[in-house]
Amino acid sequence: MNAQLVSLLNQIASSINPNEKVELVKKLQELVLHRDPTALATVFPLVLEYQRDRTVQVRQAVVDFILAVCSAHQEYIYTAMESLLMMSSDQSPNVQRKVIHTTLLLLPLVHKLFLMPSSTQGHVESKQRGLFQALCQLCKTACQFTLEKNESLGLQSLKLVESVIKLFSPCSDSSGQSPSLWDELKEGRHCISKEQVFQEAEQLLSEIMKIFKQSSEDINFQVRCAAMASLFHIMEERCVFANKIMSVVHSVIQGGDSNLSNAQKVTERSSLKSLLLSAIGVESLQQRQSILQSLELALRNLGVDESTIANAKNRKISVSTSVRRPPKRPYAAKSNERDSKRIRSQQYVSAEEAKTLADSLVSKYPLSTLVEMVLGKLVEVPPVLGDETTKTTEEARLGTEEQPPMNNNNNNNNNNNNQVLGVDQSVSKLKRDPRLDPRLASKLARAASSTPSSVASPQDKTKETQQQQSQDWKKESQSISEWEETKKEEEQVVPLSIGHSLQKPPALSLPNYSDEMIERFSQESCKRILFAEKEATIGGGNALRLALLGRMLPNCKQDQSLYKEAIEFILEKIESRLELAIHWLYGEAAFCVSSAVREHYQKLVFDVMKKGLKDENNDTGREPWMEQTVEQLQEKLISMNVEFSKDATKSELVDLIVENSQGEENPVFHWKTMEQQQQQQYDLEKYVTERYKTLFYIFARQVARHLTMDDSLFAQLYVQAPILFQGAVDEVRTCIEDPSKTTAVLHALIEIMTERPGKDQMRFLDVVLDYAVHEDEVLRGPAIRLIASRLYSMDSLTEAIERFAKEKLLSFVDEIMKDSASHRLEKEEMENTEKRLQRCSSLYVVLCSRKPALLISLLQILEQNCDEQVIDLFKTYIPNLSRTLSEDSPELVEIVANHSPKVASFVLELLDSLMENGKKPSPQVLEAARKHFQDPSQPLCDVRYAIPFMDSFSKEQVVSLLPHLVALQDSDEFKRAVTKLLSARSPVMSASEFLVELHLLEPKDAAVFSLRNVIAAIQYCFELKSMFPQDAVATSLQQLVEKSPIPILLLRTVIQSILEFPQLQKFIISVIFARLIDREVWKSSRLWEGFVKACQMTVPRSVPVILRLPPQPLKDMLQQCPNIRQAIVKYGQRTKQSIPNWLWPLLLSTDEKKENG
Repeated sequence: MNAQLVSLLNQIASSINPNEKVELVKKLQELVLHRDPTALATVFPLVLEYQRDRTVQVRQAVVDFILAVCSAHQEYIYTAMESLLMMSSDQSPNVQRKVIHTTLLLLPLVHKLFLMPSSTQGHVESKQRGLFQALCQLCKTACQFTLEKNESLGLQSLKLVESVIKLFSPCSDSSGQSPSLWDELKEGRHCISKEQVFQEAEQLLSEIMKIFKQSSEDINFQVRCAAMASLFHIMEERCVFANKIMSVVHSVIQGGDSNLSNAQKVTERSSLKSLLLSAIGVESLQQRQSILQSLELALRNLGVDESTIANAKNRKISVSTSVRRPPKRPYAAKSNERDSKRIRSQQYVSAEEAKTLADSLVSKYPLSTLVEMVLGKLVEVPPVLGDETTKTTEEARLGTEEQPPMNNNNNNNNNNNNQVLGVDQSVSKLKRDPRLDPRLASKLARAASSTPSSVASPQDKTKETQQQQSQDWKKESQSISEWEETKKEEEQVVPLSIGHSLQKPPALSLPNYSDEMIERFSQESCKRILFAEKEATIGGGNALRLALLGRMLPNCKQDQSLYKEAIEFILEKIESRLELAIHWLYGEAAFCVSSAVREHYQKLVFDVMKKGLKDENNDTGREPWMEQTVEQLQEKLISMNVEFSKDATKSELVDLIVENSQGEENPVFHWKTMEQQQQQQYDLEKYVTERYKTLFYIFARQVARHLTMDDSLFAQLYVQAPILFQGAVDEVRTCIEDPSKTTAVLHALIEIMTERPGKDQMRFLDVVLDYAVHEDEVLRGPAIRLIASRLYSMDSLTEAIERFAKEKLLSFVDEIMKDSASHRLEKEEMENTEKRLQRCSSLYVVLCSRKPALLISLLQILEQNCDEQVIDLFKTYIPNLSRTLSEDSPELVEIVANHSPKVASFVLELLDSLMENGKKPSPQVLEAARKHFQDPSQPLCDVRYAIPFMDSFSKEQVVSLLPHLVALQDSDEFKRAVTKLLSARSPVMSASEFLVELHLLEPKDAAVFSLRNVIAAIQYCFELKSMFPQDAVATSLQQLVEKSPIPILLLRTVIQSILEFPQLQKFIISVIFARLIDREVWKSSRLWEGFVKACQMTVPRSVPVILRLPPQPLKDMLQQCPNIRQAIVKYGQRTKQSIPNWLWPLLLSTDEKKENG
């Protein structure tokens, strides 16, 4: 994986901005798909880890990444489908909808993978079964989405379920479409059977049918309509389900849902009628007489005449060319349109009719549509006055007429006033509707204000009133442009947060209410803002609402009902109202900060006053010098080595003396500037109020209940909290000690410590470090993993972590050494000691794997402070260290080259573990080890350092090391060396050759090894039967018997071979014994002794070979071994010709001679 990929992955892990993280994921996707596809195997699982990210945008980006990767590389679909299944339970509907849509796009690829033969690749079968189960489970989850209120998610889920049902069921005979998965599956070739897929299709169809059994109050009406359309699409293309679907259709026609409104019932029946008319013309359904009759019956129940049914049947629709979808939002608004036309046709509308119309429009149409209608035609209400008496809006804007129009009919005028009043009330209701967006409300207010504010007055009005009204209109028309500009500025709503204020705070002038009334007003207003959550969210004023509550709630008292109601309101839905809780905490923290600032400025004023007093005292230091003469002053300056002018006055000389003496007697007082004082960091914890602590405890404990599902709320509270005190840190400890929350809290601490550097960061680090040495392994393990994987890589924490780990290690070593010094540790004490070792030293050992330089310090600690018994305890960590330690690291070279003999066993086991893990030794490490077993400057060669590298030596080097290997006191070390040598891929010598070389060793120098060492080494070889089988032993014996001189240990090995491998007796007698007789084995007393013993062990099978001995050696053998003589006698009695005549007297006793005559 190249450096650019690593950099992108690190940036994604450290980024906090969701938008930035999404862009980085897109760059990573582009890089691995088009530039470096080989890194996809490593990058893909790393990106999938962000499927639990706390931001919705990142989780959506992960889904997009899955789609892009699987579209280009189908082998990742197995892992991707499992991730999509997990993300289908996401809390965000947007993520769930994207997961469903992605699954729908991947269905063709899934279809292709299902058809891959299981016999071609053995691992494909298990993957296919897992993919099938994941897809079925995801479809069942999608069926649950259809029963919820979310319309877009339900519609998308219906598309997926419909597609999967079609994929898992047989195609209709005359559908003309591409075959489904059911059609293409073959028994014995695919691991998934037709029965399995068809059973899943039936279950999914049953889940869709549940929609029509649920109450319409619980299900979105648009999803209900789309579900019926999906059933018809399935029936037209998969006739096998026609009977089940038609039973649902008949139940809907006959029963229906009583909770549906009249308009919804009309819409459902109309949509059902169109679907039935389309389905009755499908050829595949017409071929089934029972289905055709059921369709006709359903149409008749809906009131369709026979001629319409006949025309629909004659159309002969083909499913492959007919793709029909109902409109996304089917409105049954014909009656409303008729009413609207009727109203528009009227010339006059009464106030009651206008109010009724406005109420009906508000309840039926979206608010954005209503605002556009208001701006266009004033809610489609016709003008309330006649053409001859109406002044248009444009004339009012331009002010072309100075006098208002007059109406001659006073009754008409009163009626018109009522009509305009009705319209104004309708517009006012729209403006007050909390669901209306603020910008649309501003447009509505501007449009309403552009109409004349009054209508024509009657003729009997006084002239003075008319002139006054004309002047008002003219004034309004002149200032209309200025009013619009002011209105535009008011429309610019700035979201507020803590520390910000309104751009133009309104100037409020309250009457002279009492303090009690004002407090009551403020409480009621705060309650109204508190419970207006939905309205503020829809209207876009949620930021303003939070800012206001953040300022108002801290001012309410704890014994007031508002305080308790606000807490209950936040705790009810803490996952969506945590931001409000944080604003409240910031408001409470403002009091703490004000106390700190007040104390700071008091101290600052005190310091300034102190400085002034000091300056005055410094001025008094001139008086003693002013009493002296000029000559005395000059002598003082000369003694101080200060240059001065001879013409200087007495006052100037005194100034020089005072100035140069301040550094010695009165040092200059250095004062910080005001800005430096303000930049000083204050410990706000001592100013935290009990009320702030109480609120934080309440919110933190409520958030902690959600830790088992999500850690984002916990992290958000601790990251954004204005002040963290010791009690807040203790709450973290309490959550960690709950095993079900340990992992979630530790994961949240990563973000908390990243976002809160400084004192808070070190506090939480202390918490994690304390649990890294906890007695409970369930708590200790996650803490250590968090430190090693995330925290140790942070530069600001590295030194503190290392210092803590080393202190704990040293404390354990000191404690255990005190115990071992008093007495030797028994078995039970050793078990307790091992537990303490894991608790106190596991962190340091894990850090050693991350930073090998710490391993050198560990060896120094073991060397200086530990005995062999304690060092043996630390050897349990060697396998973990060897897995992460590089074979060519400089630290390993340093450890091997320079260490004391006290820790040699630890280093040797570390080398052995490294080689056992398949790591090849680097030349530097091998050269460092050579100093211990081939350095001429060392009198004794420690061959133990050569054992890990035995498979890398040449044959000559191995032979040169054999004397030192056989001299090893520990048999396990010798066996490990032999195993390492002979188990190599290309061993430099075989087992038989190794045995031969052992027999050829001659103990010339007893200081190195003795013959007893060689005998023990040969014995160890016979114990390794897997390395030294029967054939290898036979080959070595055959080679040894030909050596000159014959090795002294040959006969001993022959005897041992007879005992270990009885099958070799025939080979030994016929080949080895015969060759030994040929080479006159009796001439060597030691060899002859072994030969006689071997013959004793093999009689009577060895008698023919024994008879080949010359007379004198044979006589000696018969005298030494009576059993051999008896065996020869029995052999001679059977075959007398094989025994020479001179031998019979020696074989028979006196009695036997008489009997035989």
